[in-house]
Amino acid sequence: ASNFYVNFMPDRIAAKFGCNSLGAGYSQTGNTLNVGAIMATKMACPDMSFETQGSAILMQPVTISGMANRLTLSSRSGTIELVQAR
Repeated sequence: ASNFYVNFMPDRIAAKFGCNSLGAGYSQTGNTLNVGAIMATKMACPDMSFETQGSAILMQPVTISGMANRLTLSSRSGTIELVQAR
């Protein structure tokens, strides 16, 4: 679980979908999230498929939906289901 997260700060997003970390600025209008230029580490990982998919989702306008401690991020590239860490 510690290798996968999305952390929203007031003007930045940080995420990890495997062994690399990424960060970017973002803006939100209603339920649409627009992530700016993504900066990421470039380590060679045994399996990059989940990282590649997660990054692709964030590179396009993302629709946000959710209830209570769950959040769903969706774009043309797929969906990320988030659960708030406790």
